[in-house]
Amino acid sequence: MKNFFIILLALAFLFISCDKDKKDTPDNQDTSQDQIQNNDDNQDEYDPHAQYDDDTNIPKNAQFDWIEINAYCSEAGINISSSELNNDDPYQFGPYGVHNLFDNDLTKCWAEGVAGSGIGEYFIFGIEEGITKLRIANGYHKSKQLYENNNRVKRFKATIYVGIENYFKMTELYCFYNCVKYENEFTINLADEMKIHEIMLPIDWDDLIAFREEVIEDYMGDYSDPDRGELTVWFLLKLEIDDIYKGKKHDDTCVSDVWVEY
Repeated sequence: MKNFFIILLALAFLFISCDKDKKDTPDNQDTSQDQIQNNDDNQDEYDPHAQYDDDTNIPKNAQFDWIEINAYCSEAGINISSSELNNDDPYQFGPYGVHNLFDNDLTKCWAEGVAGSGIGEYFIFGIEEGITKLRIANGYHKSKQLYENNNRVKRFKATIYVGIENYFKMTELYCFYNCVKYENEFTINLADEMKIHEIMLPIDWDDLIAFREEVIEDYMGDYSDPDRGELTVWFLLKLEIDDIYKGKKHDDTCVSDVWVEY
């Protein structure tokens, strides 16, 4: 009997020793801390916010040259000018502001506000896909005398941008757009006549739409961030004064109205 109990004790000791060795093997050690660390590493690697510049919201590894354009957002649409006559307050619409270009009122006008004839000054406005024509009331159309006394545009340099709204920087008055310039610029020549000039636009819309998709892809980067929401994308047309007809009395270049047609 004594020998029987000794054998049982020996078997029990052997079983406990084997179980302890099994628990101490590398395959059975607690790896919860390693799992937490690996999860943190993965979170950093796929963080969709890390790829964007905090101020501009443009991907840090973007391939295009991006610029920021801020514009008024109003009933007149998206528009901004480089300067305007007799207005030093950027938060107020002045008597010769860019909004006058889109009010269907020929008794008002936009007039650039720099010293000299305004070569290089410009205005920008939003256009939609498919426009084919501009109608421009060049000069100050309130009267024949005002038309002749002030400068008129002889030639515009036209540039198109693809602009993506940066909703992080919107205000009650301004919208901000991250933009890429479309390489196909063109010129608009205007006769010195007090009339509505109809200008056919040499825009290859298939090519421009394809370019827009490339810009969007560059803007989105490698990841799709749900916090950015649905993108608001515009085409922005910049008309820059490249040459003028001199006025008899004043050295301010004026444009009364601009319309787009499809």
